Amino acid sequence: MPAAVERAHADYVAWRVEALGGASERLPGGGVIARSDRYPDHWYANRIVAATSGDAEIAADAGVRLRSDGLPVRVELPKPFVDARLRRRLIDAGFNLAWISQVLASPVVDAPLPSIAGVQLERVNGASDAEDFWQAYESCFQERQPERSMHVRRLAERPGGVTAYLVRGGDDVVGVAMMFQAGEVALLADAATRPDWRGRGIHSLLVAARLADARDSNTQIVTSDVEPGGGSDRNLARLGLRGGYLREVWTAQNEGGGDDVVGNGPAAQVR
Repeated sequence: MPAAVERAHADYVAWRVEALGGASERLPGGGVIARSDRYPDHWYANRIVAATSGDAEIAADAGVRLRSDGLPVRVELPKPFVDARLRRRLIDAGFNLAWISQVLASPVVDAPLPSIAGVQLERVNGASDAEDFWQAYESCFQERQPERSMHVRRLAERPGGVTAYLVRGGDDVVGVAMMFQAGEVALLADAATRPDWRGRGIHSLLVAARLADARDSNTQIVTSDVEPGGGSDRNLARLGLRGGYLREVWTAQNEGGGDDVVGNGPAAQVR
């Protein structure tokens, strides 16, 4: 299961970084090296995702190479593929184990759509919706999105496998989420609620809507990347999503860092 889930994760990372004007290099097992020199500190830039044990070896070398190019870099390795020798190799190259994420990987489950007074769920359909989505994305995640015009244009084209969701409260968009489908896997990605609307069940609504769409498209596995023990982790488990594995995330910051920091880190976001 890790290989299929990580390939879907890699596909989504590649899609996001290409909207930043970056480029992706595929690894033999389906992982990816997603590089953006222009926006090196963006959440989706300079991420290396390993999908198999063979990819893990290559990913470590690629991380060292990007770091030598002066880029902050993140190497993401499913814990089942990491041994003591590989960890030592990363440490010797100046990497640190920054955090461990919980990768949920569950069969599709049914979750009832909660009824929340004063809100309406919509799916992005066209340029106007795409503009609303990315404006709200910045507000919900409290982070700027460089090249937002490119993000809007790509989402407005309704790319295959990508569904974006809006929750409107009156005239405002107060919640956003995406679902990325690759083969039998549906990745629940980038869900967030505007801070002043949290605690009203909007995240549950976005999860339930994506699960319904995944079921209708004959998806076999639903996955999401969450902070272990965090609110999203507990909420997804309450809705019936269980199982999965851990992913180690190794980072190395170029001395002096970057000047265009736009990410807030895992604890602040639902990714």
